[in-house]
Amino acid sequence: MDQDIVIVDTNYRLGPFGFLSFEDEVMPGNQGLKDQLMALRWVKRNIAKFGGDPDRVTIVGESAGAGSVLLHIVNPLSRGLFSGAIAQSGSSYNVWSVSPPGVARARAKRLASLMSCPLKDTKQVVACLSRKDPTDIIKQLRYFLQWQVDPMITFQPSLEPAGPEAFLTGPIKKWKHAPVPLLLGLNSAEGFVRTRYFLKMKMDFKWLSDYFDNVAALSIDYVHSAINPIEVTKKIKKFYFSDGVITESNWENVTNLYSDAWFTAGVLEAADKHPGDVYFYYFDYLGVPTSGPSDPSLAFGAAHTDEVFYIWKRGFLSYNLTEEQEEFSKKMVKVWTDFAKYGKAISPTNQLDWEKWSRERHNFMYISNQGFFLKEKLLEDRNEFWKSLNYKDKYE
Repeated sequence: MDQDIVIVDTNYRLGPFGFLSFEDEVMPGNQGLKDQLMALRWVKRNIAKFGGDPDRVTIVGESAGAGSVLLHIVNPLSRGLFSGAIAQSGSSYNVWSVSPPGVARARAKRLASLMSCPLKDTKQVVACLSRKDPTDIIKQLRYFLQWQVDPMITFQPSLEPAGPEAFLTGPIKKWKHAPVPLLLGLNSAEGFVRTRYFLKMKMDFKWLSDYFDNVAALSIDYVHSAINPIEVTKKIKKFYFSDGVITESNWENVTNLYSDAWFTAGVLEAADKHPGDVYFYYFDYLGVPTSGPSDPSLAFGAAHTDEVFYIWKRGFLSYNLTEEQEEFSKKMVKVWTDFAKYGKAISPTNQLDWEKWSRERHNFMYISNQGFFLKEKLLEDRNEFWKSLNYKDKYE
């Protein structure tokens, strides 16, 4: 980045190492989030020695990282450790972000059984698992899959018993946000992160149409969060596939379904609930590189993670940007770094003032190949539909 900021990139534990939980005091879970908290405390104490300002720390995350950002915003232990936040394509209110009650414990017990650990009490199980080869533990994750790649996230943050060291407690409806400035956004075809596997696995759409009622709750991820998942499935099918039949011609609607269930609903909920200044973007820039379909006829929007290509250099991938994309990338980087510096989103187009999010107007910055534009009423019909669904009522 050619900007005057200090970047601190941290690692944290993932999967069962970061989020194994028996939902009790012995193994409450959220080790990965507590790793992040430790890193934030380190930054607060030491960043001045690297030219940074401990009072001007902005936490940034994408996808699961964005979920983490919002979880720090509601975590009392993280208060005062950051002054701003950027959450790209994720939220603490997405169904994958926090495990429904009882699910984490059930999966922890199953992992213990797969690893031949006794289930007498949590202390014994944890002691047994800690002696196992980490590679062998990871190999067991394949036994949690039930259809294609679902569930995509097996071990995730969970609600802990209340206590002085608890990172995340419920109920969710009582969470209180730290009122820090928040830059928040979505990509226009987030759902490609799941539907690309339909292409990769050469899925028969007639099969999906015939068996949608059997796999929807699992794949879309409300099987454990909804009290009545069958009723939720009926409503989803009617909204996205009005004639009740799913074919290849419904590719965009199928993808939008995953976009909305996994991202749109939770991200917009976070924007509406946040008490601080919110600046919202909607990323619809199409090009190569992309994480979406390689077939241009199927790539109708910006895939999950596509904005990352223009903000960070993704070292594990080999790609080059065109001259036009380089100029676009500079604009994106400046928006992100200006927000970190000043705590507000500044449009790269001088004629536009990036207005704060309004709960009534749902106004946002539309980012596309044609430039940056102010718009309102983001995905209004789809968002209202998900607000009407009882797909997360087990959290209450």
